[in-house]
Amino acid sequence: MRKFGSKMKAMIAVLTFLVCLGACTNQQESGEADTVVTGSDVESAETTAETGEAAQTTLDYSDIKVAILLPGVITDSGWNTVGYNSIQNLTDKYGITADYVESVPVSDFGSYAKDYAELGYNVIIAHGSQFADATNEVAANYPDTTFILSYASENVSEQPNVICAGPVNEGTMYGLIAGALTTTDHVAFLGGEDVPIITAALEGFTYGVSLTNPDCVVETAYIGSLTDANKAYEMAIQYINDGVDVIIGCANSAGLGVLQAADEKDILAVGAVGDQYNVAPDSVVVSVLRDYVTIYDDMITKIAADELDDVFYTYTLQQGGCCLSDWHGWDAKLDAEKYQLIMNTLEGIKNGTIAEAE
Repeated sequence: MRKFGSKMKAMIAVLTFLVCLGACTNQQESGEADTVVTGSDVESAETTAETGEAAQTTLDYSDIKVAILLPGVITDSGWNTVGYNSIQNLTDKYGITADYVESVPVSDFGSYAKDYAELGYNVIIAHGSQFADATNEVAANYPDTTFILSYASENVSEQPNVICAGPVNEGTMYGLIAGALTTTDHVAFLGGEDVPIITAALEGFTYGVSLTNPDCVVETAYIGSLTDANKAYEMAIQYINDGVDVIIGCANSAGLGVLQAADEKDILAVGAVGDQYNVAPDSVVVSVLRDYVTIYDDMITKIAADELDDVFYTYTLQQGGCCLSDWHGWDAKLDAEKYQLIMNTLEGIKNGTIAEAE
């Protein structure tokens, strides 16, 4: 087991976390505490509708111990980095004891989860839809442990202590950005594998492109791997040579190969899941963030307040399930009309004048 005592890895991930946390302008108000947080004594302000005045509420997080099981490495600048950052946020903000294991095979999930449950970890996060069956199986033996499965495509909970939670419609965001940025009217989305959350993003990509560029040619394909960056690179090069000038690689560490190809071929890219600007700053215009920092924060707060009343929680674009990273200066470098088209379309989704994908 690898813990937060690993200084070098923690420094890398925490730096990414700080950028992500600052960039998500649509995060919950609880994301910035109104009072200093010290261990389990957390105070937050809640405004009542009747008076408009803040009332202080104290939640006790001292009995919560969280473990997250990750399918990949925490340095992938994407899915696993975001998962790590999310529970680092819980330790920093609430003083919660937290631990993690990276690169967990599905076959080993049950063993790790059982070990954590036996050690008294009462919240175990399965950060990946591939863990769904294993999560339900082990949860049946630990009814007093809450299992959070990062999966929002459908409710796959088979146990009352398995909570499905995650963002939906991120593909819409990738698409509307790519459609606005392209000058060749030819864009591509490369997903890692045919797993629910990536498939949903791939399918929503075409709808998103139609919102900003209905005449655009849209290419979508699976790389067939979440780790093979070389294969992703070769596929991306093929699409770029065919005229694609904006590309997305939603594929965990394999997606880094897509960004390498975009950088070498001097085309634009949209970062996926985490803030990937630093991977290819001359290509990555902006990133779409799956805001698990906010989602897991919300889940843990519900647990502390004893307010979990369902086993299926979806976070739409209107609810901030996904958000934009910092633009890192690209907002000033872009053609003003392109930038405004992106922002106006996102605002339309948030205020309901533009529908999210079904």
